[in-house]
Amino acid sequence: YTEPTLVKRGERVNIQSGKAGLLISAPGVAIMDGIKGQQIPVKNVSSQRVIHATVTAPGQVTVTF
Repeated sequence: YTEPTLVKRGERVNIQSGKAGLLISAPGVAIMDGIKGQQIPVKNVSSQRVIHATVTAPGQVTVTF
């Protein structure tokens, strides 16, 4: 059994970051395919920076700072 791919390369994703009750989200683009729990590189559309985020749901990734 293999985990389903929740995020596909080139797909627009929602980058979420939360800490102490504060939730921030930003648009991004996945740089590679990812399954739940996998860390993948994602390009933040606003800043053009590439960050590493964890796949949490279809089209959604989370970053912890």
